[in-house]
Amino acid sequence: MDTNHVIRIQCADKKGLIAKISGILFENNHNVLVMKEYVDQETNSFFARLELSGELNVEKLAVELKALLPKKALYRGRKRGSSSWSPRSITVSQTFW
Repeated sequence: MDTNHVIRIQCADKKGLIAKISGILFENNHNVLVMKEYVDQETNSFFARLELSGELNVEKLAVELKALLPKKALYRGRKRGSSSWSPRSITVSQTFW
């Protein structure tokens, strides 16, 4: 049985982010169970929270997200049910959530 994971992403908004993020997750054999996203139009900021299943290779996923996401993007992940977030800052800019 797969372990569920939660990923949170914050970065500058640009067209195609959801499709690209979903593509990376698909290529890594993840199934997106829940996805909530929001764009703050005043600051042009994209926020996403994804719950997914599959074996999470944090280092590989971080490298692939770094190549995909705009500069100063933040990524955090944790196993579902865990109370601690494992920060995986791609480029540290600020604390979020």
